[in-house]
Amino acid sequence: MIKPIPRMKCIDNLVKDRGKNMEVNENITKIYMSAIFLYLIILVTAMTTLWLGTSKILPVVVVLWVILVIPLYYAFKTIQATGIYLLINGIISGITVAIFHVHFDIEGMIHPLVAVGFIGLILVNSLSIRHGDTKRKIAAIYIGLGVVGLIIGGYLTFMERAQGSWVLFSAVIVLCINISMYYWLKQGRVQQLERIIRHYNMLIFGGILFVILTSVTEGENLDFFGSYSQDTQKKN
Repeated sequence: MIKPIPRMKCIDNLVKDRGKNMEVNENITKIYMSAIFLYLIILVTAMTTLWLGTSKILPVVVVLWVILVIPLYYAFKTIQATGIYLLINGIISGITVAIFHVHFDIEGMIHPLVAVGFIGLILVNSLSIRHGDTKRKIAAIYIGLGVVGLIIGGYLTFMERAQGSWVLFSAVIVLCINISMYYWLKQGRVQQLERIIRHYNMLIFGGILFVILTSVTEGENLDFFGSYSQDTQKKN
């Protein structure tokens, strides 16, 4: 029996590793492109909600999604179901952002430069991780940038500066997607595309909701949606 030549084994392993790396890089691109798509859904939904006017039913929808977001994370396993999960999460996240602007009486229309700047940042984020040798370290750097963005956006929002709220929510997305990417890179399971997309979607919705609730000070956070309903009744 002829034994395999060691060189041939090395070549086979090299080909397998190269194929695995290509799959990882392709998934990284798909993950960040889906994040841009999610961002656009949030923008369109928030702008449309603010333009059409709010309704008392919207807080109920948000609360319902709070209940369902984790169970559906485990239930929606196929790529098609994951796409539906992303779409629903984007729409309800956009509604939640619109509720925030109504509650705090903040100008909700986003400046095109803010939107383009965020999309550009995500593209650079994707390319740097895809082509970087230390992918986890790069993800950690963007986690740091997300935290800085939260501080800047929070300050601008507190000072009632235009676009501050959108800087804040954009930073939430950058932070959450890179936390998710760092986690799955550490686990060595970036091949699980659908699960990663659902994971960062769940984090982003939780992050947006957390930022909104913690923005309501002096113990009012539990009455946030109730006070929102009162605001809409007064405006109507």
